[in-house]
This record gives sequence, structure tokens and C-alpha cells, in this order.
Amino acid sequence: MSTLDSPGAAFEAQAPQTQAPQTQAPQSQAPGLVLLADGSVAFEPVEAEALSPQAPVPDAAAPEVPQGATAQRELQQADAASTDARDADLAPLLQGAFAGPVDFAHALRAAFAQAAAQAWSEMVWSDAHFLDWPLGEAAVVRALDDWAHRGRRLTLLAQSYDELALRHPRFVQWRRRWDHLLTCRTCSRVAPTDFPSAIWTPEWALQRLDLVHITGVAGPEPWRRQRLRERLDELLRQSSPGFPASTLGL
Repeated sequence: MSTLDSPGAAFEAQAPQTQAPQTQAPQSQAPGLVLLADGSVAFEPVEAEALSPQAPVPDAAAPEVPQGATAQRELQQADAASTDARDADLAPLLQGAFAGPVDFAHALRAAFAQAAAQAWSEMVWSDAHFLDWPLGEAAVVRALDDWAHRGRRLTLLAQSYDELALRHPRFVQWRRRWDHLLTCRTCSRVAPTDFPSAIWTPEWALQRLDLVHITGVAGPEPWRRQRLRERLDELLRQSSPGFPASTLGL
């Protein structure tokens, strides 16, 4: 009997072939390799980004800077911001009347700042002692530094400078530093109550009319400036040198 005639062989011939169960590819299989149902392996293209984790990109907007350079940069930015703030807050010159010490001091600060902004070539300050002028303020001294350039001229006229030297040491230092731009005169023939308290410039003038109540007027009118300048010139002719930089005790 042949092999095909055997019942066992016939059963084996007729029995369907069973497929081996498909196994899931392990998690560690190489990227791009795919196990097919028939047991074969195929290659599937994989993008470059999937092959390796993306490395963090350094922040190009914040390069590493030495500590000293960082501090210097911050100071420069602060100075620039301060300058911008001063320019934005530059007060206009007073035109009209003022009353009280606050308005008087505010008008003087605006005048000192505008002197630098408008490049006034000359100023004349007059007061019996300059005690209630804001000359000791740091912002005022900075404004005067901005104004002080070659060709500028500041004339001070007072009955006495003793109290000013004691009350405003910061201004005393500024006066010594810019001595070549200043002319300081003393006129003791006029009583303090009659001494003019004023600022004259080629563009604008301010005069305190009531020294007790601190009231006065200011403006750019030519007649106002001319009248004040004539009064100041009269006192200057009667004055003598005062407030020398060489004897300020600095």
C-alpha cells in the first residue's frame, strides 16, 4: 500500500496547515523596521526627527555676558531711561503770575532746565542771599552742568553770599568747577527787603515782587526783560567782586 493509501497519511494530507501566531514586535526594535504578517521584515522610511530626541535649542536672545559688562549695561540703560524721563518731564517756562514758595521754586527749576534745553548764552541771577532758591538740589546742579559750555556766562548779584555757602554746598562745588563762566558781585548798599530777586535771560525773565509773600511775575515780553535788565545793571555798577572760588574752603 502506498503512502497516500494509508488513513493516517490521508488525514495528514487533508489537515489544514496552521499558521504560527503573529508576535508583536518588541518595543526595542530598530526604527524603520516593520514585521509583516507572513513573518518577513520590511523597511519603512522614518523622518530624521524620530531617530533621536530633539536637543534643546539654546536661547540666542540672551547670550552669556560677563557680570561686569552686565552691570555696566544696566547702568547705561538706567541713565538713558533717566534722561528720557527728564526730557519728557521738562516743564515749560512760567508765563504769568506765581504765588508762594512752591510755585517760585518750580519756576526756577523750569528755568534752569530750559536754559540748557534752549542753550541760553547768558543769565543774570539776583537775590539778597539766595536762601530759598533750590540751588542745592541734585537735579538743578545737573541742569546747570548741561547748560555750562564755552561761551556761556552767568552773573550772580547778592548782598551777601555767606548763607548761600552754608546752605547750598552742592552749588558751591558747581560754582568752583565752572568759575571761568561766572561773575559774582556783591552790592551791600541796598537793604535785603529792597534787593531785587530775579532771573534775567535774553529770552525770558522772572521777578519776585513781594519778598514776604513770595509773589511775582514771569514771561518773555521784551519790555519786561528790558526793565529788569536796567535795574540789574544799575546795581551791578554799584557792586564789587564777591563769592570768590579761591576762598570757598573746598
